[in-house]
Amino acid sequence: MKTDTLGNKEWDKTYGGSDIDKPQCTLEESDGYLFVGSSWSFDSGDKTTPNFGNTDYWIVRSDLNGNKQWDMDFGGSNYDEPCVVRKTADGGFIIGGTTQSNAGNDVTKGTHGGGDYWIIKLTAEPREDSLISNIIPLHPYVNNFSFKVSPNPFSASTMIEFLLTHALQVSIKLFSVDGKEMLTIADGSFTGGDHKLTFNREGLNAGIYFLQFKTAAETITMKVVVE
Repeated sequence: MKTDTLGNKEWDKTYGGSDIDKPQCTLEESDGYLFVGSSWSFDSGDKTTPNFGNTDYWIVRSDLNGNKQWDMDFGGSNYDEPCVVRKTADGGFIIGGTTQSNAGNDVTKGTHGGGDYWIIKLTAEPREDSLISNIIPLHPYVNNFSFKVSPNPFSASTMIEFLLTHALQVSIKLFSVDGKEMLTIADGSFTGGDHKLTFNREGLNAGIYFLQFKTAAETITMKVVVE
């Protein structure tokens, strides 16, 4: 809920999925807000990215009126709960909290005990009006594969490239910012090694989309921009 300096309500918004979603901290920007909390929800409702374990970091970006612009989920196999977010000098964000997860998904090192600090660093967010020439993926590498999209942003087509350490069943899908599945780019078994797929934007309007790369054990969700 947003109030004026006298405590009068200006607007209120709800963000959530199919399960419990709990806010932890907020960062105010000149053009909106970054809400950081913990989520038990799968990709449903306002949440466009799946849950990895019991609870994950869930980040929601809104404009000054509380309208959601994008959301991202970060987590491992167990409980991950954020408690603080700060803007960094390079325009990105740093988020701190605790994890009880073993290594996997977004957690690169397992816990040393019952629960450890877990700090994640995010790149500067892409903005449609700035036409950033290159967007660094938030999840460039995970345990059994690497995945990249270039160029990004793109106008006519882009190359999806992924490297598998061994044969895997792979699904690649494109989602809109409101979580609607737009199309399936690939869904099948791929051998170990390097793979390249050309993705044409035919039929897609200019804007921000989310590319989901998924195997049986791991998921990457990457933001892509169509110009």
